[in-house]
Amino acid sequence: MTTAGIVAELPSLAEEITARRVTVDPLPIPLAQVEQAWHAPTAPGQRIVLTPAE
Repeated sequence: MTTAGIVAELPSLAEEITARRVTVDPLPIPLAQVEQAWHAPTAPGQRIVLTPAE
């Protein structure tokens, strides 16, 4: 899939998430802790999301 193809799908993906037809379980971790995030334990279905520094 191309970058353009991925970008083209983002609006419909956002709609599915907003309508709660897709479950998202993010684990936000600050970008400054990227090394710790690499080894952070996650629950089944959970995904690490790196966030900008505060």
